[in-house]
Amino acid sequence: KELSYGTLLFLALIFKSFWQRHIAYTTFHNGVASLELISRSELEIMRSALEILAYVLSTGPSSIQLLPRATQAPGFNVGNQQPAIGSFGLLPTPARQQQQQQDLQQSIQAAWHSEVSTINSIRNILLQCMEAIRILELLHEYRFSQVVALRLADDQRLELTNTEFGEFAVGDSGKWISTVLIEALFSALSSDQRTVESVSRMLKEFCPKFYSDTDASLQHGLSLLRQAHQTRTIDRDFR
Repeated sequence: KELSYGTLLFLALIFKSFWQRHIAYTTFHNGVASLELISRSELEIMRSALEILAYVLSTGPSSIQLLPRATQAPGFNVGNQQPAIGSFGLLPTPARQQQQQQDLQQSIQAAWHSEVSTINSIRNILLQCMEAIRILELLHEYRFSQVVALRLADDQRLELTNTEFGEFAVGDSGKWISTVLIEALFSALSSDQRTVESVSRMLKEFCPKFYSDTDASLQHGLSLLRQAHQTRTIDRDFR
């Protein structure tokens, strides 16, 4: 369990204060309220740290590599162990000795299965956190406070200011919140179809846990509807 425990400890140190940070907060300039996200510099530092850990985990041994060698750990070889003395001071029979070796092998393999499963779970959480950070960075790139935030309803803005990063990244409401943010982003970009398609491709490639093929198809349809509505409005104004 040392590998998974060490990984969790390192992850906890990385997220020491960031996990419970609210992803958005309200500021006031000259009496005017503005919705701000976690700063780009903080997001970049966090993403860089997570990328290092993700790289270490991706280059580590997989379950396929580990399990066949589970009974051949350094300094340990089941076949070379001295047979245990029975309860009456007699050596166990060959059949019993073979069964003991099989039981020990199965126990070691089960432990490795559990360890690898834990590491894979940690890796999945790690990747999902990195995707959540990429979404926030993308929103920064398209001027969230000045443009995207203006597309949000008051209750949505309030929900964002009450949402911690951990909940956004892996919580039950994370998918809904990310959908709200992505829809607001596409709404803000609706006049530029080429940019909409570019952002959609980026989200599919780098944030698949938050933006699936179904989401992309839906946003493409909504984008066409917005474009048709704008064209119709322009035609009507010219008449």
